[in-house]
Amino acid sequence: MAESRTVKSRRNVVTGLLQYAVTILLAWVGRIIFVRVLSADYLGVNGLFSNVISVLSIADLGIPAAMTYSLYKPLAEGDKTKIASLINFFRKVYVAISFAVLFIGLSLIPILPFIVKLDSPIPNLTQYYVLTLINTVVSYLFIYRTTLLTADQKSYVLQKYVIIFKFITFIAQTVVLVLFREYLFYLIIGVLTAVIGNIVQNRAVVNEYPYLNSKALPLEADEKHSIRQNVYDLFLYRISGTIQTNTDSILISLFCGTVFVGYYSNYQLLILTVTTVITVVFSNVKSSLGNLIASDDSSLEHKQDVYWTMESVNFWITAFCSICFICLFQSFIEISFSKEYLLPLGTVIVIVINFYTGNIRQPIWAFRETTGLFHETRFITMVTAILNIVFSVVMGYIWGMFGVLSATVIARMLYSWWKEPMILFNGYFGCSAGKYYGTYILRFLLFTAVCALTYVLCSFINLGNIYTEFFLKMSVCIIIPNAVFFPIFTKDSRIKELLKRLLTRVK
Repeated sequence: MAESRTVKSRRNVVTGLLQYAVTILLAWVGRIIFVRVLSADYLGVNGLFSNVISVLSIADLGIPAAMTYSLYKPLAEGDKTKIASLINFFRKVYVAISFAVLFIGLSLIPILPFIVKLDSPIPNLTQYYVLTLINTVVSYLFIYRTTLLTADQKSYVLQKYVIIFKFITFIAQTVVLVLFREYLFYLIIGVLTAVIGNIVQNRAVVNEYPYLNSKALPLEADEKHSIRQNVYDLFLYRISGTIQTNTDSILISLFCGTVFVGYYSNYQLLILTVTTVITVVFSNVKSSLGNLIASDDSSLEHKQDVYWTMESVNFWITAFCSICFICLFQSFIEISFSKEYLLPLGTVIVIVINFYTGNIRQPIWAFRETTGLFHETRFITMVTAILNIVFSVVMGYIWGMFGVLSATVIARMLYSWWKEPMILFNGYFGCSAGKYYGTYILRFLLFTAVCALTYVLCSFINLGNIYTEFFLKMSVCIIIPNAVFFPIFTKDSRIKELLKRLLTRVK
């Protein structure tokens, strides 16, 4: 008997959160060990190279989403022949991408000395960069199959393998660091475990869908054209997110020095961790949403109700996490590393605003990708990306890291903030986006007020013991925001029903 969308979604969310709980713990402990054994310079180089490779990876932007979208209908109809043909087509695409990224990545080696700025030179920078590049390239040779599980709402099948290899990688890299204090060996271990882990996961996909081993029929020309168009449109859309997220570190290295990339990367690790958890929830909900839309078994009004429920839940989560960041970031960084790694409060506030303005649009993105509004939104990110680069260079030159990060917020709010919802509401729901704008502004004011109240209360906690202070501040952050949000949002019958279902399942 086939599982329902709700059952699959719940299982995906639970296993996904478990995986990322393990990832969070291992990543943070690994970061602490890394800094203790090596130095902030190596941390900066690690963060800088990771971001350079992420910028190179724009070659595949849009393909996973376009692939998932293409699979929704044949999965809903049980068309195994079409599924096999699509997977075979994407295999060829990803092989081409892997070679393209490798070639472009290697061609950038001569410019590395110009973007790495350190007080004391680090040997073997080229080898470090090449190993980081290879770690990314090998993943492209396997991802084309694992995406099928995402589209079919079965991401939970792979989670156990991901967790196992996270532990293996963590233990092996920790042993190498402690015994040899050698960054090169650390990177080699990362490449080896990535290759083995990807092979194991692909075997799991084949076991789940044995028909993938059969000879696949080629796609029709019009189908290939449709997929290419979706990929192109999504590429244009997502390039802005990549530029905003990953070029910041490159510009910080140029304007402030590579060591500051290391300081910033500590904050970014926490931001990325929480963002990933939120994305896990919405990615799995998105799979259910895509299945719902593809099967066409509900009215447009019901889909809009689903959207507003997602919008309310997403605000609650995003606002709560942002408040915790503002109030706890500095103490957490000091406990984990030392005061040496702290950034100015103004810069921290901008980092959190970046987190808030990015994640608050998760429902918009979920509906855009499941309704296929790729073509309509393709130029939004081009405009945002251009604005971001111009503002980042000018403001980074004047104000350093604070200017670079502020430019990202300004570019996002000047265009994509109002344009994206307009396309969704006018183009899909067939109504004005006025309600969205009004709701967004009111909720931002609510977030600001609750954040200010929580921060002021936390500022009164001065006991002389940073560990006790952190625990008490965390308690305030948990209690105050949720005490305000709970009575406000539970007035909504949709949220009340959602909470009732969650409580029933927990019991």
